[in-house]
Amino acid sequence: EISNMLKVLPSLIYLKDSNGRYVFCSQYWHHLDNYDDPDWTIRGKTDMEIRRDKENARAAFESDLKLIETGIGTSYVIEENEDGKQEFLQIIKEPLKYPDGRVRGIIAIINNVTEQELLKRELKNRAITDELTGIYNRSYFDEFVERISESTYPLSIITADCDRLKEINDIYGHMVGDEYIR
Repeated sequence: EISNMLKVLPSLIYLKDSNGRYVFCSQYWHHLDNYDDPDWTIRGKTDMEIRRDKENARAAFESDLKLIETGIGTSYVIEENEDGKQEFLQIIKEPLKYPDGRVRGIIAIINNVTEQELLKRELKNRAITDELTGIYNRSYFDEFVERISESTYPLSIITADCDRLKEINDIYGHMVGDEYIR
């Protein structure tokens, strides 16, 4: 009954044993091989055995092993690109422990955060590019300067100035001034 109740949630909830094998999964998502076969089961399998994206599967399995070893939970976002569809999934994992502190498994939840991630990327892009020209702005430059190291050299920076922009705006208007800037 609880399993059926969990299936109506938009999030996926799962349990894994101390070897990183699935014990329970509230629902199957399209990122899995054979997810649409009613007789197929996830039980007893690792991500490496069921996931289509083997690179993300390997990262998930390695994350599980680290969590089991350290007993420290984790949260991260992965990107899935399948059949031209881009999705971002937030994965939150916590250890399940015996009373003596040994890790006996993992409980986790996966949320589809595609809308939030795309909005975050759009806001980031707007924050670092000039709306009029589409080129990087001062905010991007400041971030870039903090990231560069001696291995970045040789480095060239080009700057430009639009002479008499105020005069052009005053005489011909801001639409012409904007075109002048472009």
